[in-house]
Amino acid sequence: SVGPVSESSYEVSASSLADVVAVIGGRPEAGHVGWAPTLDFHQTDGTIDSVTIDVSIELQMPSWTPPSTMLPKARAEWTRWSAALRAHEQGHIDLVHQVFDGLAARLLGTSVARGQQLFANAKSSLAATSRAYDGRTGHGTRQGTVMDVAIEQQELDEERRKRDEGERARKREPAVPTVGDEEE
Repeated sequence: SVGPVSESSYEVSASSLADVVAVIGGRPEAGHVGWAPTLDFHQTDGTIDSVTIDVSIELQMPSWTPPSTMLPKARAEWTRWSAALRAHEQGHIDLVHQVFDGLAARLLGTSVARGQQLFANAKSSLAATSRAYDGRTGHGTRQGTVMDVAIEQQELDEERRKRDEGERARKREPAVPTVGDEEE
């Protein structure tokens, strides 16, 4: 059996997207998928007649709750980035399935030495395939896992500009005389 995926998270303590990038940038990886395959079999006269392959899969992702003061575009950037990271990590999980799904059935009826070699080859293949996947995707950077922290500052600047324009417009408005304030 392959999986299910056991998910865990690490807490990111940050008040802005730039802070999030700084915290995550100090880690070896933003997200991580690990796997641990085990092989158990019974043999009769050197031929595998029952086999169990278990592959535990662990996924670790960052956990961050944007502050309530964060503006919508910056919040959306966190959501977009997090989804891109999850999609990249799902690619690693898919590779585990590609390599190990159905392997037990292929080992049935083989010699013990051949079965053990096929299992060892699968583990090596998965490691190499996963490295190649990271190479092709730039460890996810070609899949959208680069956070655009400039969005947050642009959004803050835009809000400040709107607020300033509103204040200037209020100062330019002529005073409207009210009843009783008119000169005779």
